[in-house]
Amino acid sequence: MSYRRSIKRVIEIPYSGSVSNKAGTMYYSGTARETVVFNVEVDTRDFDNSVEVCTQHVNALTDSVVATEIAQVDSIHRNADTVGQTIISGFFKTVRSELSQQMMQLQNSIDATLLHLNQLSKRCLDKRRQMEADYGRVAERYSKIFTELNKELESRIYELDKAAFNFEEECQNCSERTVSSGLSGDVAVSAAENSRLHSILGATLAKRRALDSLNKARTFLERQVRTKTLINNSLQDADESGSIYVPVCVMRAQGAEGETSPEVYRNPDMPADHNQKIISTLDRSDWHPMQESELTLIKKFYTHQVSEAIGSDSPHDSRVRAYLTKFINDNTPLCV
Repeated sequence: MSYRRSIKRVIEIPYSGSVSNKAGTMYYSGTARETVVFNVEVDTRDFDNSVEVCTQHVNALTDSVVATEIAQVDSIHRNADTVGQTIISGFFKTVRSELSQQMMQLQNSIDATLLHLNQLSKRCLDKRRQMEADYGRVAERYSKIFTELNKELESRIYELDKAAFNFEEECQNCSERTVSSGLSGDVAVSAAENSRLHSILGATLAKRRALDSLNKARTFLERQVRTKTLINNSLQDADESGSIYVPVCVMRAQGAEGETSPEVYRNPDMPADHNQKIISTLDRSDWHPMQESELTLIKKFYTHQVSEAIGSDSPHDSRVRAYLTKFINDNTPLCV
């Protein structure tokens, strides 16, 4: 904006000197003062125009910066959406692939288990048929023996109670005679005969109960013989040599000084003096990798035991479960 300004200053100029003449030398000095007035007119039209042009350029630059920032924010959002979609898609693809691999592993494990179960089922059916045949032969033999015993007992009981049977026949004849006869004297005779008949029937009932007791005793003896036969077939004779397999666990722990000490974990009923023999036998044995079928069964049983022992989904239990699974997958067991 153009303006005018007036500047007023007093200018002081000191002076001194001397003048010589015939009369002598005269010295003079003083200060001359002059008031100076400056009228200054400042023309800022060109500057104002340049400032206005600069303001326009600055506003245009500001608009450009704002538009650039908006475009950049929009581009960042689009790129973020693209990256997020890519990450999510990759994550789901990875999860789908992992689930497919796990399903394939589980399917293979199920197929192997079903094959093993079919084999066990066939073996069980064979054992069942063999046991049914053995039981049929044994039952037929003992049934023949007890049938002969029943006939022999029936004959002996009839011989022992032959008088009672004859008396029962006579009583039956007397009853028929009493009903068919019209004599009044037969009533007293019939009463006496009936009294004796009741006594005989009471004795016969007691003998019948004794016979039932004998049958129960026979059943008990039959079951006892069958149980004894089953036990004898299951146990070995004292003079017969055989092998009994008992599971043991041998561990080797390394101490702080580098020495290795073996430890044997066994059934408490086994004698403790066999530990050194077990360790020496294992040291002399030839170890080789386990078969794939047995390794699959062991891994399946191991995974089942780990899942039952660690059933929680907490981060700590998940890490422990993953470490245990990695342990069995990264190591190949050896067997003798």
